[in-house]
Amino acid sequence: MTTIKKITALSVVALLSIAGYYSYQYFATFGPQTELSHAGETTPIMQRYIEQNTEQFPQFLEGVYALGKRTFNKWCTHCHAPGAMEHAGTIALRLKYQGEKPEALEHRVDLHPAVTKVFVRNGVKSMPAFRRTEISEAELEALANYLARNLENP
Repeated sequence: MTTIKKITALSVVALLSIAGYYSYQYFATFGPQTELSHAGETTPIMQRYIEQNTEQFPQFLEGVYALGKRTFNKWCTHCHAPGAMEHAGTIALRLKYQGEKPEALEHRVDLHPAVTKVFVRNGVKSMPAFRRTEISEAELEALANYLARNLENP
């Protein structure tokens, strides 16, 4: 990774950490087009990412993982969509794991539901905590199960 990309990635993570510190529930999308939106708001750029992410995993739009996939699309894709440099969560995990683990949450094989629930409710580093009024208990359970669908050692 070039020095400029590392500096940009760290700047994004720092910006989101500051926003999290002041308890602002905002999502930022960086890249050729930059936008800032309130949590849960779907902007045109975010809608494009949701559609691209859905195209990668269309089999989960129905069936046992449907609610989890919809919850991921609404609340997590903004920061954790796979394969794009613009997503702060993906960048942070790429820097943290340096290729040892997948940077995209949907590709992970080690996300236990209990861990996902703790991170969602309490936040972690620059990731904000999500209240029950944003992600209900049923949605959180479905999200945790969706992300654990590839779990190697349950």
